[in-house]
Amino acid sequence: MYYFSHSLEIRFRDIDALGHVNNAVYLSYIEQTRAKYLEGLGLRGSHPTTILVGNEIDYLRPVLLHESLEVKMRCTEIGRKSLKFEYEIHANNELAARAKSTHVWFDFAANTSVPVSPEAIAKLEALEQKKLVARS
Repeated sequence: MYYFSHSLEIRFRDIDALGHVNNAVYLSYIEQTRAKYLEGLGLRGSHPTTILVGNEIDYLRPVLLHESLEVKMRCTEIGRKSLKFEYEIHANNELAARAKSTHVWFDFAANTSVPVSPEAIAKLEALEQKKLVARS
């Protein structure tokens, strides 16, 4: 279940020579959605914060310029120092792509990854309405 979604406008600059959204632009769409997700939880711009370490996207159908776009997002797992997110990109209410991203909780002042804070865990689990980290 997805408890968070973000609507985006497809811009002309997103379109490639074949007339559909370029594959690399999907990363911008999930990045914008993730920023809104974390901002809504009060975790965007926090210190420490997340940094991206990996993305995976499955493209299911082309997305065209004048379609409506909605990106759904959820946190699926919290490790000691990592977070995993999943996304669905819908165009005109039809699933167009699925994506996953992995992040680490990072302290820029110390220039190192650190354990995900209990505050962040609590906020993420409250939004997702389930336990995301295994408790010992």
